[in-house]
Amino acid sequence: MLNSLKFKITITALLIISAIMTVTTWRDIKETERKLLNGQEEKAVLLSDRIKHGIMVLMLENKWRELQTMMEHMVKNGHELKEIRIFHPDSGIMLVSSDPEDIGKQIYKEDRERFQKQKSEAPFLIEKSGQQYASRLTAIPNLPVCHKCHGSEKKILGVLDIELSLAESYQSIQKFKREHLINAFMCFLLITGAFLFVVGILINKPIKGMIGTIKKIENGDLSVRMKADKKDELGQLAKSFNSMVEALESAKKEIEEYHRQQVQRAAKLASLGELASGIAHEIKNPLAGISGAIQVLYSDFDPEDPKKEIITEILNQVKRLDRAVRDLLS
Repeated sequence: MLNSLKFKITITALLIISAIMTVTTWRDIKETERKLLNGQEEKAVLLSDRIKHGIMVLMLENKWRELQTMMEHMVKNGHELKEIRIFHPDSGIMLVSSDPEDIGKQIYKEDRERFQKQKSEAPFLIEKSGQQYASRLTAIPNLPVCHKCHGSEKKILGVLDIELSLAESYQSIQKFKREHLINAFMCFLLITGAFLFVVGILINKPIKGMIGTIKKIENGDLSVRMKADKKDELGQLAKSFNSMVEALESAKKEIEEYHRQQVQRAAKLASLGELASGIAHEIKNPLAGISGAIQVLYSDFDPEDPKKEIITEILNQVKRLDRAVRDLLS
């Protein structure tokens, strides 16, 4: 199972799909988180401008008490708006606050330092007591219409500081993460099932058929052929395999024919050998008789009889024939 081609292809593909889905899911979550937080920052800007405009109107009408009431009312009725404060730009003393107990106290050190260092009134994200907020510091300028009450020496009358809670935004982000992860997991399961089905149909089933054909060929049946009706790589492999089997079958037939011819030749040679052996025995026995008779005749001649030379030559030829017969038998 672990060494099968189907398992290796499936695991490799699923790892690649998992990596791609992880990256895309993480990117979508981060992009959504960024958009939600940017939306809260933009909301902080809009609220800040709105409150600043209301403050300017009330200040021109010299309605400081209404200003305090307005801030308390806005925080009380706004579920995201948590704090509104106006502090002195130099001393940091809170002049007006949505929480009356903060009036006369020092503003947070971080807010004061941030106002002194900031070059723009862009919103920013902060964390206080484990809670996340979108905040904005907006300077309330000393406009010409304000000179009647505040004089013209100061350029900034105060600093508006608002804090917008991000609790709901982070809850939405967490909910989006859960839903996105569940959807990604479901998609992964669907892709896995579809991939296993496709691999089983397109790869595993044809390979099993090929393995069955190869086993039949191993058992000696060279008449079987693979299905080569597909035009993909497996179809080309099946065609090449069938060509190889046809060549193997042709070679087997040639070998069998050659073997049959060799058997026939060996049978002929065996018959010829038996015939030669019989003939040799038939020649050898008369030669022995002839040799014996000549030797008897040879002993009857006088030593100086010139016919002895003829008899000697006859014996030599008989011996020659006898050696030839022995060689043939060997």
